[in-house]
Amino acid sequence: MISQLKPLHEWDLGYVENLPPVESEWLDFKAARWLTDEGKVLQNLSCYVSAFANYSGGYLVIGCHDPSPGQPIKFDEGADFSIKGGLQGWLEDVIHSLVSPPVSRIGVRLLPFPQDPGRGVVVIRIDPSGDAPHQARDLIFYQRVGSKLKGLSTQHILDIRSRIRHPEILVSLELHLWRYETRKEPKSNLLWKVENVSDSLCRHFGLNIMAPTQYRGRATGYADPNYMEDDPTEPNLKYFRVSAGNNMRSPLFPRARWKGNIPVSFGGTWDDKHETLDSFLVTAYADSAPPKMFAFKIGEIVEFHDGL
Repeated sequence: MISQLKPLHEWDLGYVENLPPVESEWLDFKAARWLTDEGKVLQNLSCYVSAFANYSGGYLVIGCHDPSPGQPIKFDEGADFSIKGGLQGWLEDVIHSLVSPPVSRIGVRLLPFPQDPGRGVVVIRIDPSGDAPHQARDLIFYQRVGSKLKGLSTQHILDIRSRIRHPEILVSLELHLWRYETRKEPKSNLLWKVENVSDSLCRHFGLNIMAPTQYRGRATGYADPNYMEDDPTEPNLKYFRVSAGNNMRSPLFPRARWKGNIPVSFGGTWDDKHETLDSFLVTAYADSAPPKMFAFKIGEIVEFHDGL
């Protein structure tokens, strides 16, 4: 599916050559001449934008021969990047409005041939849309069935319109630990960031964080016994639980970010003979969306500082 592929900005010709050599619900290959058919290019693009945006998104890879199972993707003469007054800009301008309602999340990347930088492969990414269903220029709502485009039935259109549009959030953490020469007590600070990557308003988000008790022998915080918990599946495993979230009067708007910190020093002590988690485990809640799980290895998010 689309989320299994690299971000579009990381694609190069070698990556395209090693894409699955088969067309699917989220991947289609086209010859370069597909973009030069003046009478059909906008209509054809419109159908693919409709189909991909109405469901799980997808990619159009233009400048390739038909794929052969078991063989790398082979390129044709490549698209001419200079057509339409500049191919990338033209595509970025027209794609949004090829369907009704317009789509908001697309990407276009040009991959030039080393021997002829003015030609190459064009990759178009259409993200799944929170405004679906989208109607193509021929007044048909499309879906992708295998490697084919197919018009949606009235019932399918109604089903899409009745979807519950949940917000989707991403979480990141930073752990700061301070070293002290004159005292044993550690100090730590956990920074969290939440981003709404959807087109839906997030009225409330909450983070349930299972935090390790120490890292490389250094405490990540003095956890009060009231915060300490045993892992139900591993009785000797200790962690402490903290939480964060936003005020419901201050929603997280689409494409917006929110950040905060948890000074993980509650006072008190714990028995350091117990094992501890090696990762921060986060359960993230966003309105009525299903909870999402995140795991952060301490070594990947920790930063040490010298204290007084």
